[in-house]
Amino acid sequence: MNHQGNSISNDTDKIKLVLIIIHGSGRNADGYLYAGMSASQLQKKYAQDEIMIIAPHFLVPEDGIDQVPVFEGDGSVTLYPPLQWNETDPIPHTWRYGASALHPWEDVSSYDAIDALVEHFVFGKNTGMYENLERVVVAGHSAGGQFTHRWALTSNSGVWGDNSNEGNENQASLAMSNRLKVSLKRMLRSARLGGSSSSSTLSQVEVMAVVANPRSFCYLDERRFRDMHNSSSPLEIPSEEQRALCPTYNSWEWGLDEGGLPCPYRDKAVAHFNGNTTRLAMRYMQRDVIYIAGGNDTDLLHSSCEDDDFQGVSRLQRSHNFFESMKMMMHEYRMEREDIHRQERMVVKDVIHDHTLMFQSREGLYALFGD
Repeated sequence: MNHQGNSISNDTDKIKLVLIIIHGSGRNADGYLYAGMSASQLQKKYAQDEIMIIAPHFLVPEDGIDQVPVFEGDGSVTLYPPLQWNETDPIPHTWRYGASALHPWEDVSSYDAIDALVEHFVFGKNTGMYENLERVVVAGHSAGGQFTHRWALTSNSGVWGDNSNEGNENQASLAMSNRLKVSLKRMLRSARLGGSSSSSTLSQVEVMAVVANPRSFCYLDERRFRDMHNSSSPLEIPSEEQRALCPTYNSWEWGLDEGGLPCPYRDKAVAHFNGNTTRLAMRYMQRDVIYIAGGNDTDLLHSSCEDDDFQGVSRLQRSHNFFESMKMMMHEYRMEREDIHRQERMVVKDVIHDHTLMFQSREGLYALFGD
């Protein structure tokens, strides 16, 4: 993983909000960085020197980048192989569903990398590095929206403050490859972001995920709407005939069942609850996640049976159906009112499949900055 960043302030003590913005399938991290920067100019809640924006770039071998320079603590420069992901197999853009990186980082998921980055800021507050930090937002559009949704669902990092790391002061960090932590620390230091990526005490920093216009969602149980064009129809397990035609409809990445796309990170999340995916789903529903959908993002999609036949015909419809199914589950589980309100969905009127327009909209500014 490479990264581009805009430290609007060089004084880490001033930083109140960190925005980590995840690119789409085009992997144009620079475009997403500029979109985040322009959106920050439109909001009024934070001064510009109180915001830090980071746009990770998920590299693939086709980029031709074999080494990246990292500045060591003594001022010397060392070349390291970057984190890279398979761009075509078993499906395109494997980084978006938490796949493991290629050699020599095959024990590191794309979601591990974001865990480490968020932990750097959240736990860094306890070291005095970001003492005024209030909020870390991980936002993504399109394939980046798929990324943020599934990362927020499966992350065991302690940054969420929901006992994900119970029984261990920082289970996510300790379980992560030490090589990754060392590498990321060096990269952060070289970018003058500084600090440690972990701490034994969780700071009171709000961590949020913003999910914008993803092509598909990971459903929280095996049920789908009987009529995907009508979210008031019964939510039920598809018929035996439907499942026979698409047996992986509820396997990862479209659901939490075993099989499907290989993802050790997902396996660890399920194992954290001893295989109980209902508890995993309930944890997700209590996390702060905002979904924003373009009101004109209505192009008919044709990709795979897992989403085409079970989630809806367009991104707008798929967003609506997933959110409605989740609300039904919340009421079934009799979740507390304050927990239900942690998840929000907004439609951005007249906007198509465009990350800049989405993030610069009134709804986008609210999601990113609370403005």
